[in-house]
Amino acid sequence: MELPPSIDRTEFRKFLASGGGGPLIESAWPCDPIGTCASLIEAHNAYGRKRGWVIEEKFLKSRPPVQHLDELLWDDFEYLKKGAPVLDQIERTLFFAEAAVPTLNAFHAEFGDDRGSFHLISFHSPLIHFINAAHSKLFVLMHDNRYAEALPEDQALFDTSEYSDTNLLACLFNDIEVLYDQERLHLPFTPAHVASPYDYCEWVEGTRRFILAHELGHVLFDSSAKPVDINEKIPAGLLGADIPKWHEEYWCDTFAILTILGAYDGKDLNVIGADLYECQNALIGVLLQFIIAQIIEAVLGANLSPTKTHPPAKARLDSVRRIIKSHPAYLHNKYLPDILNTNWMRITAFYHFMGGANAPLAFGSLWSSADFVLQLSPFGSEAYRALLDSLTLELGLYFDGDRALQRMDANSF
Repeated sequence: MELPPSIDRTEFRKFLASGGGGPLIESAWPCDPIGTCASLIEAHNAYGRKRGWVIEEKFLKSRPPVQHLDELLWDDFEYLKKGAPVLDQIERTLFFAEAAVPTLNAFHAEFGDDRGSFHLISFHSPLIHFINAAHSKLFVLMHDNRYAEALPEDQALFDTSEYSDTNLLACLFNDIEVLYDQERLHLPFTPAHVASPYDYCEWVEGTRRFILAHELGHVLFDSSAKPVDINEKIPAGLLGADIPKWHEEYWCDTFAILTILGAYDGKDLNVIGADLYECQNALIGVLLQFIIAQIIEAVLGANLSPTKTHPPAKARLDSVRRIIKSHPAYLHNKYLPDILNTNWMRITAFYHFMGGANAPLAFGSLWSSADFVLQLSPFGSEAYRALLDSLTLELGLYFDGDRALQRMDANSF
């Protein structure tokens, strides 16, 4: 990460450690699923070419299996500029960094001296690791096909215990351990992703870009009426002279989702192709991330709950859904409503399967002990899997694609 001559690198590290919550990470690691799934993508590309399938250009280009997170974020920034040209005006003031902080958050802070001010956007390492790992498991759990579009030679893996619903659920919660053990950042998540890589990678990509756009929204936000000039589609009702911090968060969510949708302005999303796939998967990734946040809020309770500065995940999700459904890209599209509705039913079915807002009750004594959550030693143990098996039987629900949807009264998108 290059700093301007006026910024002392030692002082910057101190600032990040105090304001950003932890030390700067400058090593490369497998933070981009398109890079880490390179061999799987190539195998799917070869399979698709033989059948005359059209493959998105991004999946035809090679990416490094490991890279620095700030470089990946700058690639995302170039994408976001297509949806919010105003970002050009602040590009020279931005710095992206990665910090070793045990939270699933990103962070914005302003720093500098009398020669100029700069904006730091710091992603906490566990956030990226968790998104990459959790979305992989959820892609399989929510898919309408048990093999999740895996290649024929890989489908037998899904009949093993490693890829059973129970084990995938156990591993999903085990991914939370990255909050307490930073060494897990540099280990491949398990089980490895062997299902179709295309949608999964774009779910992750869309989620990461939304979070980055949200933090960029904090850079642009002003408690005056100035932000209305950023994008005329941002609801003026969110602005005012003295806006509570929650409203700033809603405003940044609005900016983020409109920026993602704006990236497809002028593109024909009524044609099945790369733009439609990328747009729909970005939106699905964002919706799914809010659902995951709801589950974590319910499960961890006081360890992760709405704060004075951040509204609850459900309220933010409802706000984002309203914006999507009122956007021309959705209203005038013949595919997006059905695509999002189908995936929304699967997402909400999974949420209810996990106990919804009553997750601690659904999972009984497992979540009643704060020591259990903090120690995380039972995660991945045979005792934990046995408990999860028994709870699954008691609930009478095996989450297995559309069969679960038949038992759920899921609301439409």
